[in-house]
Amino acid sequence: MDWRNLPKNLFLCLACLASPLCHAAPCAAVQDVGDTAPGCCYISLGGGLESRGGTLSQAGILDSVSIYVWALSGTARVDAALYSDSAGMPGLLLAQSQPLTPTPLAWNVFPMPATRLSAGNYWIAFQPDSGGTVDVLEDGVGSPGTDWNAANPGAFGTFPAAWPSGSPGPYPWDAYASVCALTPTPTPPPYRAGVYPDPFTPGLPPDDQARFDLPGGHASGTLEIFGLDRRLVRRIDFPGGQAVEWDGRDQAGGLVLFGVYPYLLRCGAQVRRGTVTVMR
Repeated sequence: MDWRNLPKNLFLCLACLASPLCHAAPCAAVQDVGDTAPGCCYISLGGGLESRGGTLSQAGILDSVSIYVWALSGTARVDAALYSDSAGMPGLLLAQSQPLTPTPLAWNVFPMPATRLSAGNYWIAFQPDSGGTVDVLEDGVGSPGTDWNAANPGAFGTFPAAWPSGSPGPYPWDAYASVCALTPTPTPPPYRAGVYPDPFTPGLPPDDQARFDLPGGHASGTLEIFGLDRRLVRRIDFPGGQAVEWDGRDQAGGLVLFGVYPYLLRCGAQVRRGTVTVMR
């Protein structure tokens, strides 16, 4: 059987089944910026800079760039990058991969430095070295300005900080960037005021003061200690911090009797009630 006479689509199906790297992003929610479906035609590229555009619908963290390679000649290696958009063409370099030797008939995944991206337009870029050519797939349909190519002013392995002046092409090649969704800031659990030690013994170190834990981020607050008859025993105003302490003394400075004392702790909008026990 002459494999060269088989339809190209059969090769694409076999490549997808064989490659575990069709999607490399480890995050649960992923946006793919670019073209994730291999096209019908291939184009041979070598030695220069190539880019294609894509739109990111919501902010995220760049994870990887994937490029479908159809065939190789020579000893070509490839590296990939992501550029910002500048009036409909590539702008500034945002992230760059390490070079790798691509695998033909497969999506080749280039891990990228984690880079925070805002919603908007971006350009996926790649460059083969001068050791050969790389055939990538394209759809065969498009419009001018959907991809840009340019000469690399530097050496292979280094993308220019700003895209050099180049020329637009009509047929974007098949590549996409995988962008992880931003992890929402978790809502802190409701604050529960802790008291330690409880019970405590005033005047008898080391457990001679009750420590009331405070929720972080509050500039000031008030701790009020009451007797069982609901009369105020002690009021302590504090400027903030991690905790406020009660030494077991009343407002006049005398040691209180043993027993159970209700308290009211106010920290900003937080209000907590509880009891603390004094022992002798």
